[in-house]
Amino acid sequence: MLLSRYLGLNMPVPSIGGITQLGTKYSLPPSWGSGPPGLKVEQILWALYEIGYAPVSHEAKDPNEANELIYTYVESGIPPILIIGYPTNNFHAVTVVGHTYDPCVKALDKTKSDVNSSSIWSPLFLFHDDQIGPYLKLRIGSPRPHMHRPSILIDKCDPLLQSNMEEVIKWYSDASLYFIIAAFPPRYELTPDKAAAKGRVILEIAYRAHKSFLEKQGVKKPAVPIYRTFFIPSNQFRSHFNPQKIVGLSPELAHWYRGSIYPRFIWVTELCDFEHRDLKQPNDLRVIADTIIDPTSPPHSLDFVTLHVPHLFFRMPPSTTDTAKALSSPIAFIRDDRPYQPILRLQSAQAPLVPCI
Repeated sequence: MLLSRYLGLNMPVPSIGGITQLGTKYSLPPSWGSGPPGLKVEQILWALYEIGYAPVSHEAKDPNEANELIYTYVESGIPPILIIGYPTNNFHAVTVVGHTYDPCVKALDKTKSDVNSSSIWSPLFLFHDDQIGPYLKLRIGSPRPHMHRPSILIDKCDPLLQSNMEEVIKWYSDASLYFIIAAFPPRYELTPDKAAAKGRVILEIAYRAHKSFLEKQGVKKPAVPIYRTFFIPSNQFRSHFNPQKIVGLSPELAHWYRGSIYPRFIWVTELCDFEHRDLKQPNDLRVIADTIIDPTSPPHSLDFVTLHVPHLFFRMPPSTTDTAKALSSPIAFIRDDRPYQPILRLQSAQAPLVPCI
């Protein structure tokens, strides 16, 4: 219900029994088979499809990639479903509803050349397990011996586990992550990993294309670039650009964002310097550049809707396929451009801050 309302979609809100009926509409109910009770992955996907979503399923193999996918979904306000497997061939589904934020993480030890992500400041995910309770904390780890899937590691310091700590730790001690499922609006098929890679490449091209101009303005590409990619309804994105509410936001830049035409949903890739993230509280974070991508566009096409780097704002018309041409002529020079506050979801998609130790 909350996801449907957030995305502005008129979706039905079935009960648990109703979801089971939708998932088994064209297959045997779980209690009729010889296997363990519960819906299979295909049945979960079908239930989401019957509700009206276009579900996306990712097979989890690499823990870093899995972590980034989950983080991007949470930043997008879309709670991913994790399919967890055990050596006994039993499976279980939990839902990730948020993540922690720790500004004191030693991020420089974790950054990787040109694929740095703001996820490194979010060490734990908050998830809901219908057999245990809400707001438990986990992280995605390397595969355990003789296993080929990322491991599920429970935060043993979680105060919510004090009453049944041993039982929960034992329950997850052999758990591995098999699939990540997310409910998307129909027809928006550009997945988070493809959108993030596409946004980073486009921003890098823009910085290279205008390197001489930017250097004359005293601007260089960040030595340690940090990226964040998220999916958002475009009307919510535009409403963010209010210079009276957003610290650092140029009124002229706000004018170009609010005056641009976007599809109903968009992928956003933000860029900031390491100094704008490290040891910063949420309200002190800053964005220096970003690009907006149509989620219906092909993953290997370097098209964008709008793009902003310091002092320059670009639009790429739908009729244009030449990225270099679109980046050759900015539509605006932003004289008073400066880093500004990003879009945050402290109320819904992030956990209370983790104190520094």
